[in-house]
Amino acid sequence: MGTDVAPGGTVTLNRLPLKTMIAEAFHLDYWQIQGGEKWMEQALYNVVAKPPEAIRQSLPDTRHTWFTIDDPRLREMLQSLLIQRFHLKVHRATQPGRVYLLERTRKPLGLLPTKAVPAAAGSALGTFASIGWTEQWVLYDTTMAELADFASSYIVHRPVLDRSGCVGAFDYRSAADDSNATQIDQAASFMRMLEEVGLKLEPTEGDAEILIIDHAELPSAN
Repeated sequence: MGTDVAPGGTVTLNRLPLKTMIAEAFHLDYWQIQGGEKWMEQALYNVVAKPPEAIRQSLPDTRHTWFTIDDPRLREMLQSLLIQRFHLKVHRATQPGRVYLLERTRKPLGLLPTKAVPAAAGSALGTFASIGWTEQWVLYDTTMAELADFASSYIVHRPVLDRSGCVGAFDYRSAADDSNATQIDQAASFMRMLEEVGLKLEPTEGDAEILIIDHAELPSAN
């Protein structure tokens, strides 16, 4: 399950529900997608989307995570695909409430800049960034914007804005935690990880953008 963006801009989505694909296409977190029916969360789809030759020749940005696509042109084309194939209709709204700022603390930054991968080594795949937790936190080729998005999607379920001032991508591996952590423990563990590397989430008030699904149908045949 997840996303790949190959050199040239071919987007492959593996075993994703419609709501997750909508979140990717509109560059929003899953919690920001509201409305719709149960099948939009349960039915899984595989998508292989190839951009026009003009886009392929312009070298689109291949940077992506499991559930995000950086290149705005590829996202716009994915929006069009979902609108055409699922007869998707949506509208945007805002919701007031808590937002968070990802900021530096006075502690030295404990993240290591990601070393550039030689072109030959990464020729078959696009640029992939990941954040994961099993018994430890592992960041690979992760920007502060991606870390903020992860915190928004999986930890606080509210907007998180990057105000760290840290430029570039970073790697990090925390010490192993051999406890049987619950979801709540993972959230607390994430906060501890931020503190360890010299970062914090500072709460404030603001507006959250949401996307409301007005209509969607099962997709047309291939």
